[in-house]
Amino acid sequence: MFLIKCPFVDLRIRLWRVLGNIVGEDVHVNYNITLMMSDKLKHNLIIGDRVAFGPHSTLITSSSPNDSKLATNINTEKYCKIAPIKIGDDTWIGANCVIHPGVTIGKNCIIGAMSNVTKDVPDNSMGWGNPFQIVKRLHLE
Repeated sequence: MFLIKCPFVDLRIRLWRVLGNIVGEDVHVNYNITLMMSDKLKHNLIIGDRVAFGPHSTLITSSSPNDSKLATNINTEKYCKIAPIKIGDDTWIGANCVIHPGVTIGKNCIIGAMSNVTKDVPDNSMGWGNPFQIVKRLHLE
């Protein structure tokens, strides 16, 4: 088996860091990841070591209707959220996942493909779905 390190992965990680994000060591940032970031946050993403992202995932740290009146309407402003995303060491994010503002995903987690993660995920959890649901606790040694 041959392992070829794609230089574009390194470039994506460098870009994430230049944008002010904290990215750990040996992180794999696959292609076509969308970052919906806020300039109001010091760090939009805080990512641990050895985290792997599948392709086509979306990380949202700022959800708002931009300059629409919905952003300041008393009935809708509570749905507008700006908060960083945190992902612990040794976590695998499957393809086509969406992670919402303020979500913390713990260490040693597996987030199945096409999951919509709207709430925190504790360490050593595996799950999937829309909305994301934990289906198994991982017992790692």
